[in-house]
Amino acid sequence: MAAPLVELFATAFCYKYYRSKSTDIPVENCAIPEVQKLASEAQGLFMFLIYAASLLTASHYGRLSDRKGRRLVFMISVTGGCLTMLSYILTFSFPEFFGTWLLFIVPAIYGLCGGDSLMSATVQAYIADCTSHDTRSAMFSRLIAGCSISSALGASLSSYIISSTGSIEYVLWMAFAICLAFLLYVIFAMPESRVFENPKQPIQQTSLMDRLNIFSSLRIFLSNTNKDVYPYALLFSAIDDFLYVFTAFPPVLLYVMYKFGWTAYEGGIFSGLTNFVRFITTSLIVPYLSQQFHAMYASRDDRNAVVAPDLFKTVPAVNSDTIEITDDENEAITKRSLMFDVYTIRASFVFESLSFFIFATTNSGAGIMVAGFIRGLSSMGVAGSCSFMSKLVDSSQIGELTSALSIIESIASMMSQLLLTFIYGASVATMPELVFYVCAAITCLAFVFAMFIRFTKDGQDEQEA
Repeated sequence: MAAPLVELFATAFCYKYYRSKSTDIPVENCAIPEVQKLASEAQGLFMFLIYAASLLTASHYGRLSDRKGRRLVFMISVTGGCLTMLSYILTFSFPEFFGTWLLFIVPAIYGLCGGDSLMSATVQAYIADCTSHDTRSAMFSRLIAGCSISSALGASLSSYIISSTGSIEYVLWMAFAICLAFLLYVIFAMPESRVFENPKQPIQQTSLMDRLNIFSSLRIFLSNTNKDVYPYALLFSAIDDFLYVFTAFPPVLLYVMYKFGWTAYEGGIFSGLTNFVRFITTSLIVPYLSQQFHAMYASRDDRNAVVAPDLFKTVPAVNSDTIEITDDENEAITKRSLMFDVYTIRASFVFESLSFFIFATTNSGAGIMVAGFIRGLSSMGVAGSCSFMSKLVDSSQIGELTSALSIIESIASMMSQLLLTFIYGASVATMPELVFYVCAAITCLAFVFAMFIRFTKDGQDEQEA
């Protein structure tokens, strides 16, 4: 939906710029700096409203999901998403009546329903409810792979529909239908993952100040129950997550629409390629590298089996029918798992920096595709970050951790939409690639913070971390 939404904003504000009631303005006439600036600023305000509103409700919905279950929170969030899709359709179909005001009212409603941050946090909590500690990392990887392939298929299908019909209206209706179908699934078919062992147990009371203080849950980033890493490893990992989200949505599609004359069709192909690479990375490349990594360290320890945590089952050695893993071996596996997570986090920021540099310097559409391919490889760090942080807290704190992550991700998204869109809007007429140099610098800073995630001296091969 990224490319159609960008074209929706560009088209809506193109009509407003030309002060026309007609819907026959060619999209090429919208690829001028003045319209680009309006669309960029409006899109930034749109995202800001969503994340600002969701920031106010994140802690409340986190407590609500613990008390009433995950399905209720899912229903609230998906309902907000359906209303947002409906507002897109009305804005595009009846611009002479609705204008652009729906694009700023409905996002606030969606944010109050939790927005994307609540959906992500609830999904992670749902996975945590249904998995054990040693399989949770694999589920996070599969989640990311599933999101990537669905995004790739959605982008490709959107491009096909747009090329066949010449309009994004049918894509918007398709997205609304999918959202409505998911809402019906949540209401009538989705099982509840939250198990209430004692339903009559009194609810823990919280003070009014704790309820009003949206940052109170961030204290969890100063806790660390794993002795294999330094005490502030979780904090540095959270900072990296903040910086990753901050640079997650640069105005790439607006930029290529302006510089190369791309439409939603080419933008859909670009998004499809990037998401397909993300799918291959999280479903094939990361598991393969993990297996090789653990095999290498297991051979150093003269083990009888190659054991890769989470993503693979135990692979018995030749002439071995069963392998019993001792506590020491299990501890070594956990250490290697943490090390691999850290390596993927660091590598992801290298790929991110390189992709932003190519975005800024390329003079061809092929270069943009190459940058998108490289950026897709950076998705390995998302699974690594989720896996790493979940192993540094107690299993009973997973919900609190995901809630805190949703808060910092909302803050990062708000700041990103304000600053990056402001930079692009201010420089689009003279130096439109400036925003990508800024993103490259930020991801380089994130790599520096990732280097501070180190292991204690009694951890396995601390010098390698």
